[in-house]
Amino acid sequence: MTTEPIPAAPPRSPRLSRDTRLDLAAGGIVVVVYAIVQLALLLGPQPFDPAKYFDTAVEFPNVPRDYWTLRIGLIAPVRIAVLLFGPSGASLYGVPFALGLVLAGSVFGTMLLLFRERVLAAAAALVTSLNASYLLNSSFIFPDTAATATFAAAFLCLVLAARAAERGGGRAATVAVVSAGVLLGWTYLIREFSPILLPAVIAALVLLRYTWRRAALLAGAAIATASLELLYGWLRYGEAFVHAQTVLDRRDKPIREGRRRLMEQIQEQLDGPLDAVLVFPRLLLSWDTGWIFVMLVAVFAVGLVLFRDRRLWLLAAWFLGFWAVMAAFGLWRLPTGELIVNVTNIRYWYPIFPPLVMGAFGTVYLLVRTYAPSRGAWLLSPAIGAALAVTAVVP
Repeated sequence: MTTEPIPAAPPRSPRLSRDTRLDLAAGGIVVVVYAIVQLALLLGPQPFDPAKYFDTAVEFPNVPRDYWTLRIGLIAPVRIAVLLFGPSGASLYGVPFALGLVLAGSVFGTMLLLFRERVLAAAAALVTSLNASYLLNSSFIFPDTAATATFAAAFLCLVLAARAAERGGGRAATVAVVSAGVLLGWTYLIREFSPILLPAVIAALVLLRYTWRRAALLAGAAIATASLELLYGWLRYGEAFVHAQTVLDRRDKPIREGRRRLMEQIQEQLDGPLDAVLVFPRLLLSWDTGWIFVMLVAVFAVGLVLFRDRRLWLLAAWFLGFWAVMAAFGLWRLPTGELIVNVTNIRYWYPIFPPLVMGAFGTVYLLVRTYAPSRGAWLLSPAIGAALAVTAVVP
């Protein structure tokens, strides 16, 4: 009598831990809530800049060379949408909608990695992506909303790479670093003044303790991606630096009478450095729920004073660096009298919202952990985050 060996059972796939399942569920809720609110509040087509970008994507490659059509990081995804869906509402709204999801998901992921509090992370993501000032333009093709989303995604990849490196995941860390570099380069292709966010990247490399090798890999991926602009200019127009030249030509371009009067009104509001610094809180207070964000600025400031926490300073470098550069832009005029950036337009301030909200919500987490360590206090920070989210998002 012969006995056949009993075949070994196939290896069971590793099950996700309970915490991982809860994290994924919270992230899924963020995506669903954002999608529902954005679709419910979708605005009709706008006849100004968004129409220009959409028309460029439809007519590509037969488009003129100008300030708008050379933002290839914005035109390319819209062109892909047009190829997939035709010149329809789906292609008009698809890219802004997808980028809103990227923004919400990136803030959620970054908060979760930094503070490990899923409810607080979800609340921060919804406050960032569903506040009134963002929803004003989130339905449209704008470089400001798009660049904010891609930079937030790059920041998430920077944090992911650092965490992977700490755990010995060399390949995962490399993939995350390259992804961050590509996203940073693409952010530049969307919005040419995005390099003002470079101090935030440098601070992240220092605070996350990147090695020189990984920092060089990040820079290489970013520069290679940004160089697509040079390749496009050379292939399409025979001039590699056509975009840079177009931007520089705007310095001496005469402005229309209506625009000149607007610039004069803005100059009256920006009398000196203090006025330039206060532009942001004044813009916030022009909205019904803006006081919430001014309060978040105060909470974040308290956190920076009380805690020597690298996570807060990681976000502060982004927040304070962007604020400082925008304040400087408010004092700098072109020869024609035009501002480099109209700092009185809330749309140009969108990149400051993710670090502001994450920093303030992170401070709430640290305050509760430090000063309310009693039983049941673990419920307090999620409750505060949820309350802030409801107050900031619900009109």
